[in-house]
Amino acid sequence: MGEFDGKIVLVTGCGRVRGMGRAIALAFARAGADVVATDIAAGGTRNENEEGLEEIRLGWKGLDSLAGEIQGFGRSVLTLVGDVSRAADAERFVAEALARFGRVDVLVNNAAAPHGADRRLLWEVPEEAWDLVLDVNLKGTFLMSRAVIPHMLSRRAGRIINMASVSGKRGTARRGAYTASKFGVIGLTQAMAQELAALGITVNAI
Repeated sequence: MGEFDGKIVLVTGCGRVRGMGRAIALAFARAGADVVATDIAAGGTRNENEEGLEEIRLGWKGLDSLAGEIQGFGRSVLTLVGDVSRAADAERFVAEALARFGRVDVLVNNAAAPHGADRRLLWEVPEEAWDLVLDVNLKGTFLMSRAVIPHMLSRRAGRIINMASVSGKRGTARRGAYTASKFGVIGLTQAMAQELAALGITVNAI
């Protein structure tokens, strides 16, 4: 029996072939969990950078390919498309997970904004690039957690895992938006942990 037999795990940001979301979802499936996997796009590459071109060469189809891999472990999978930085999508992810599986035992807030125009000297960063990083990395973590917490409270059980970074401990040049988002994720994690620990829900950042 696997460590997570019978558990339901919701992982955001699972669409990239070399992304952490895919690796996390597969690790839970190997350990016996059924998986709800989300991403901003359903299948195929989203851009023509080096990673995108590799996905084209590999025939990678995003969530569609991941679903096949998870089913290969004999586990059930639900794939959902949407934007974690939109409250309606975050709430829909949780609602559809509950409709399919009846509960969510673990939420992994992995979705992250792609590298782009934010990777510049701070005074050269466009406002829209700053907003994208903070919206996905930090606001998305808040919205997904807010959506699932009432369900976890009703069961007095649950695990929330947020993705942090060394940049959340020490600022990094040309990564001002990313650094700010990860400092925020770590602080949010600490606040959530204090609020929820006595109620049966643990919150950690890795």
